[in-house]
Amino acid sequence: SSEVDWLPVKVPAFWAENEAIGELEGHGWYRITFTLPPPCQGKPLRLMFAGVDEEAWVYLNGKQVGEHSEKSEKKPFTALYDEPFVVEVPAAELKNGEPNVLFVRVHNRVKAGGIWRPVFAIGGTAK
Repeated sequence: SSEVDWLPVKVPAFWAENEAIGELEGHGWYRITFTLPPPCQGKPLRLMFAGVDEEAWVYLNGKQVGEHSEKSEKKPFTALYDEPFVVEVPAAELKNGEPNVLFVRVHNRVKAGGIWRPVFAIGGTAK
């Protein structure tokens, strides 16, 4: 989609804390583009989410690489919003020396929503 469809938002923050979004129930998408530094190329990437309200699906370069949902965790969505989770991205899924695009789809049913705690990316993690 075109750039005009995307709004810059703060992370970590609830949607209501972002003036461009406000109170929202339903699905929201986050997108970030990054290029791996040379020491991390050819190695897996660990994405550590400290808290997403409520359910999350993680995509890299158009392919789903992780999920934290009622289906994947076998828990109600009310138990997921403050539960940290990790997505392990295999080295084969990462582009070296060119941009990678990470999307996170978030589904919120009640009150606040969004990536409300920090996200950490640890590159070159051993497998």
